[in-house]
Amino acid sequence: MPKELLVMNNLEVKSDGSCKNLQSDNSCSIYETRPSICRVSDMQKDSGLSQLEYFQLTASVCNIWMDEDKSDYPRLDDDYSDHIIDSRSDD
Repeated sequence: MPKELLVMNNLEVKSDGSCKNLQSDNSCSIYETRPSICRVSDMQKDSGLSQLEYFQLTASVCNIWMDEDKSDYPRLDDDYSDHIIDSRSDD
């Protein structure tokens, strides 16, 4: 997520541009009280996309943002899609 978006949502930014609440293992230190911008499942449901489609879209956007920031953080690819349960089965 771009640092400007983090700041707009009252989240502090580390010197590398990542959220201050992101821990070294990539987990969130405020997960239970995270703001709505970080609640991916709620945003996915509101989008009308399947869970897989939503994650693929957000991964591509994240990669673009990381490229723009010249971040050395690993880019997201389709390898993670095997771990996603498609939410359409809940409809």
